[in-house]
Amino acid sequence: MRSCVALAVLASACFGGQTGTEEVGKGTVDSPACTPNPTPLAEHELSPLGFAPAELASLATGEHSATLLWNSPTSTLSFGPEQGESGIVLDLTLLPASARFVHYVEDARGSGVTIGCALDEVAVDATFTLTTLGGALQEQGTLTLHANAADRVGLDFSLPLTGLNGAFSVNFASKAVTKALRVSAEIDATGMRGTLSSVIEEQSGAATSATAFTYACWPADDPACPGLLANGRL
Repeated sequence: MRSCVALAVLASACFGGQTGTEEVGKGTVDSPACTPNPTPLAEHELSPLGFAPAELASLATGEHSATLLWNSPTSTLSFGPEQGESGIVLDLTLLPASARFVHYVEDARGSGVTIGCALDEVAVDATFTLTTLGGALQEQGTLTLHANAADRVGLDFSLPLTGLNGAFSVNFASKAVTKALRVSAEIDATGMRGTLSSVIEEQSGAATSATAFTYACWPADDPACPGLLANGRL
C-alpha cells in the first residue's frame, strides 16, 4: 500500500489553522515524477480495483486508538513532553463527494531513470483529530486516505512543528534542524498501526545530510515496534 505502514516494513492537512503536506507519487531530481490521474467515484460506485468508497468509510470512519511507545532521547536530540508509554487517538470523518480512483502516470521528462509510480488506488478525503494522552499532540485538519484494497487504508502526512496545537517540541545539541512531524498509519480490521517521525537535516560545509528519526510508534505491544524505534535513531 502506498503511503501507509505495514509495521514489519514501515514505510493533507488544512483546518483550524494547520497545514500539512503529502508526498504523492513524486520522483527525484534525476528521475521522472509521477502524475496522478484522478477519476471521481460515487459512494457506492465500484472502482477498477473491485471495491467502492463506501467500503472504506465503514472501515475508517470513527475513533481509532492504540497504546503509543515513545523513543528515547539521544545525546544530540531531545523531544517531549511525553516519554515511555502513552496513548494515541485518531478520529476520522470522511468528506462527502471526495472519493476518486487515482491512476499514476510516469512523467517522461527527466533523465530517463525509472523509479516506478505508486500503485493505483482509491483516495478519500477526511477531517481528523489526532491527540496523544500526555498533550504532545492536539491536532485537527483534513487528510487523504489511500487504499489499494478494501480491507485496509493508509495515511501519510506532515504537520509543521511551528504550527502544532499540542506541546510537542524538538531540541538539538548541534546545528541540526527539522521542520515537520510526519504521521504515517494504517487502519484495518485489527486496529491501527503507525509512527511519528521527522527528517533531520544537518549541514557540514557545503554538504547537507538528512536522517530519518522515529519519535514514537504504535501499538506499543507490537513486536515490531521496538525494532522500528531502534532503527529510526540518529
